[in-house]
Amino acid sequence: MRKNHGFTLVELLVALALVAILATVAVPGFNRLITSNRLTSEANDLLSTITYARSEAIRRGTHVSLCRVTVGSGSVGFEVREGDSCNASATLIRAARQIPSSIFTTNFNNTRITITALGLVDIKAQNMPKDGSGNPTDIAFVLTRSNEARTICLGRTGRAFINRGEGCSGS
Repeated sequence: MRKNHGFTLVELLVALALVAILATVAVPGFNRLITSNRLTSEANDLLSTITYARSEAIRRGTHVSLCRVTVGSGSVGFEVREGDSCNASATLIRAARQIPSSIFTTNFNNTRITITALGLVDIKAQNMPKDGSGNPTDIAFVLTRSNEARTICLGRTGRAFINRGEGCSGS
């Protein structure tokens, strides 16, 4: 007699039950990973725009402005323009990247950040945020999704970096 090879119906049902249990455990963790990756991607996009503006100011040997604009409905973005103006007459170097306004906050109320030909933030042209002692502090762009935050910090020296969480420590 030949012995049959394969799975019985009971073995197949047990295997499917195990797969279903593993899927219900893994999916919530996977959603958190997706949210975290989206937030990191948005923070990296904003950081690259700030870094690009600084490098263009140095390369061109002139002021470059990072201009906050409303993009579509419910989104903000940042354009890079030549000079110390965000007027339509200022040469557009890079178009705005969209960030949902529902996840974006900042401690900087101006719509323009000017970067000098040396790559420094033009403090005189800005109303820089102040700390408790009245000293200028880093400009903070905070992106928040589902209890996670990334803060893009821009110091007076033009150095920009990302912190996990809210706030600019380590500048």
